[in-house]
Amino acid sequence: YCQMIVTSEEAGREKPHPYMFLSSLQKLGSRADEVCMIGDSFKKDILGASILGINSIWFNHENKDEIIESALVKEVRKFDEILELV
Repeated sequence: YCQMIVTSEEAGREKPHPYMFLSSLQKLGSRADEVCMIGDSFKKDILGASILGINSIWFNHENKDEIIESALVKEVRKFDEILELV
């Protein structure tokens, strides 16, 4: 288990800009296929990560409708469901 925090101030960009995710990968010393992004913003967290090949878990606690077109993205609606995927 590892929690990574990269702030927009540190990266110089806001999500979903790729630099936010690339900065996190660099800080971890990991490749995109070795990590998982968990977030509740489909546009900022999930699309931004999946474009770079990062597996993502969308915590859709607000039951929003989005079209998920990537096998890298899993959707959960309850927090407990996240634990089943990691």
